[in-house]
Amino acid sequence: METFSIFTILVCLLSYFRSTSCAAATFFRRDYDFFCDQGAFYKVHTVPKTWNDARKQCILEGSALAVPNDGAEAEVFRKIMEVKLGAKAVAFLGIQAFSKGIFTTLDGIFIDDIYHNWAPGEPNDAGGTEDCIIMDQLGKLNDENCERKYAFICEKSQDSVMWNDACETSDLEYTRVDNMEHCYKVHLEPKNWTDAYAICVHEQSYLAILNSREESKALIKLFQTKPHRDVRGNFLSGAIHLGFHDRFKDGVFTTIQGQPLAEAGFEKWGGGQPDGPGGETCGSMFYDGELNDVGCNVRCFFICEREAGDGGSALSVRFG
Repeated sequence: METFSIFTILVCLLSYFRSTSCAAATFFRRDYDFFCDQGAFYKVHTVPKTWNDARKQCILEGSALAVPNDGAEAEVFRKIMEVKLGAKAVAFLGIQAFSKGIFTTLDGIFIDDIYHNWAPGEPNDAGGTEDCIIMDQLGKLNDENCERKYAFICEKSQDSVMWNDACETSDLEYTRVDNMEHCYKVHLEPKNWTDAYAICVHEQSYLAILNSREESKALIKLFQTKPHRDVRGNFLSGAIHLGFHDRFKDGVFTTIQGQPLAEAGFEKWGGGQPDGPGGETCGSMFYDGELNDVGCNVRCFFICEREAGDGGSALSVRFG
């Protein structure tokens, strides 16, 4: 009886720790699904991209282009592809031949050491251009031209997720500033306005909108703590992209959320600004925090903004 009781306790403890492991940190992003047995989060992107653009998209979301490590994970891929893409689903995987015929994952693992259920006659490097890998709805692999466009899967391992409690995100670079209600992230890789806008969206944020003089000062103060003077390259120094524009009507500047600047709460222009009617249709601010119009194709630093509470709501979602 005693032996049976000890065995029962051990089984219960094992079951508890396994369930606890699955329950802990089961939130990464709202648009990713968690699979306990794989210990990972996945997202199927339905808009086709080239292999390299798919890889970049996953990186922007804080994840990686997915790779099935074994048959069980390949079955997960097959099922989520069917749900999101339909019965004839095909998707890029995070595997490429950097040298002809030598397929490895992005972290250097040879395909022969992981799942490699090739379709009949594959890989065949048809036309000498097939250096990337796709998976079909049957779980079969095929080499394919990296420049063709396919759906793709991004993944994030559970144990790699770090959590920013204050800003309710897995991105640790977001921070609160001077009693502002929202969180911000300064990007020091200059981008044009539309690319900056897209990057913020991929981070589940938005290109920063100024709602007060206090916010303008706070963001400049944050920006000045970053090593922006060390950045070299072809970009406009002295301006930071923000979330406003006059792309709908020349001279009528609104935020990316549709508010006139006055209604948003801040419309202090720099000297002589705006000065680019018809040509400078995107918004920025000078390093003194005053507004400036700028060409949308001009590369600048930029700031993303995200709304967040005190972290409590994120903890409840993250840990169930």
